[in-house]
Amino acid sequence: MRAAAARSIGWLAGIALAAAAASVAQAAGTWSLLPQPLEMRPSDGEPLSIANAASIEIRGAPRAQIAGIVERFAARVAATRGLQLQLAPAGDAHAAIVFELNPRADIGGDAGYRIDIDRAAMHLAARSAQGLFYASVTAWQLLTQPGWRRGAPAELAPGTIVDRPRFAWRALLLDSGRHFQSVDEIKQLIGWMALNKLNVLVWHLTEDQGWRIEIKKYPRLTSVGAWRTPDEAGLKDIDPATGKPRPYGGFYSQDQIRDIVAYAKDRNITIIPEIEMPGHATAAIAAYPELGSGEAPKGVETGWGVYPQLYNVDDSTFAFLEDVLTEVITLFPGSYIHIGGDEAIKDQWKASPKIQAQIRALHVADEKALQGYFTARIEK
Repeated sequence: MRAAAARSIGWLAGIALAAAAASVAQAAGTWSLLPQPLEMRPSDGEPLSIANAASIEIRGAPRAQIAGIVERFAARVAATRGLQLQLAPAGDAHAAIVFELNPRADIGGDAGYRIDIDRAAMHLAARSAQGLFYASVTAWQLLTQPGWRRGAPAELAPGTIVDRPRFAWRALLLDSGRHFQSVDEIKQLIGWMALNKLNVLVWHLTEDQGWRIEIKKYPRLTSVGAWRTPDEAGLKDIDPATGKPRPYGGFYSQDQIRDIVAYAKDRNITIIPEIEMPGHATAAIAAYPELGSGEAPKGVETGWGVYPQLYNVDDSTFAFLEDVLTEVITLFPGSYIHIGGDEAIKDQWKASPKIQAQIRALHVADEKALQGYFTARIEK
């Protein structure tokens, strides 16, 4: 999972652009869409032609929320297809596209939608703004079917599309701990997620190789823990002015995180932060060595693999982690925080007389049971 997340965002771009063009999707009838909707029912009849300056009608309330979805849809069509669509006055009987938000619509689930196409118009309907947004993404794909030409009218085959998600969570993991991405790159990724109807981003923010989230109470987490200086052949980035390796890294300020979280929410995506413990903690322990269980690391880890640095189980360490999570909670309004827990090598715990004494005092069986105690305490 981590290895997949660490691949370049450019690879994800290729997937997303393929979705946008809908040229590699499974096809049903005369439509080519990705992800493939639950039901696609082409019908006989003349196609709907949508040309430049075609109008879009809004039905339902809140009108401003629907208008936001429509504006983003129209901007996407203009950028890719070259068609400038216009928002029509309410009740326009000649609109080529209709966006309708109806909480009582006979559509499965709040994320579901229905699209009906005939020679007169394309009608998008949903029970929620989330469903209507997903309908707008499908409508955009319908306007950019294989063979389209920029600026030319779009010809849409008639029929009905009914869709709703198969899975409540449609997630992607982004590892910013090992590979730092800019705010703009993360927003671009979120945009691609939205166009593929993904709705959860697990954001991996702490690792052996870097601590990426600003914690105001513990500034060394980012002043020290956010930077590493590779010293292995092939990993060095030499500064020609000094002849020495440049440090690699960076972190996200709390204001930047709020901005990213809001950007994602506006695209129906929830961000779940991942704050690793008790392992994958080298960067934090390099910043605050008193958190560790054995010999302190020389610095933030520069290589790849699984490392033995584990948080200790002192009350002061739990107080540190609770302080960190308190700040994290204020930044991420979702219901979950991911605390990792994997690849926690117990060598330092086994070798530490203090840890062994704590195992006995806590009446837990061994180091594995101590990790269970650790996780349960953090959970509370």
